[in-house]
Amino acid sequence: MKLRKYKMLFVILLFSAFAYCVSGETSSYQITISLSQPSFKLGEPILAHVSLKNISNERIVVSSGIGPHQAEVNYEITVTDESGSHIALKSSIRQPGQISKPSVFSRASVDLAPNETLEEDSVITTLFPLEKPGRYKLEFTRWVPGTKNTSVHSNSITFVIVK
Repeated sequence: MKLRKYKMLFVILLFSAFAYCVSGETSSYQITISLSQPSFKLGEPILAHVSLKNISNERIVVSSGIGPHQAEVNYEITVTDESGSHIALKSSIRQPGQISKPSVFSRASVDLAPNETLEEDSVITTLFPLEKPGRYKLEFTRWVPGTKNTSVHSNSITFVIVK
């Protein structure tokens, strides 16, 4: 009877450890975004720079846009206004609120060594209708390959659009 209890305890501990490992999925990279300035004039293009750094001890392969200013093909970009409401993507993007994944021909793979970075840009004003002066918050998110539902979020940047 005592041996049976220990076996049952072992099975419970093993299951708990497995569940923790699955839910505690970690990322091999870190995302940092920046803007050239904190304030922009209404109608002025806003170019966001995103840096993806390999923070693991191994080489990783990540996808990258093959043209200039194509970071949006690998990241979900979120813009919120000062009330916290999400700004929907422009109607020219396939689905409001979401950028569809690119075809195999619009991105390439990049091999990143430990501590190496991938630098990309995205013109935020071509994606979002930022037609009103105000304070906005920008964030980039990227899915971690090889995981079920793990995403890495960038830092958040607040910027202002003035008349």
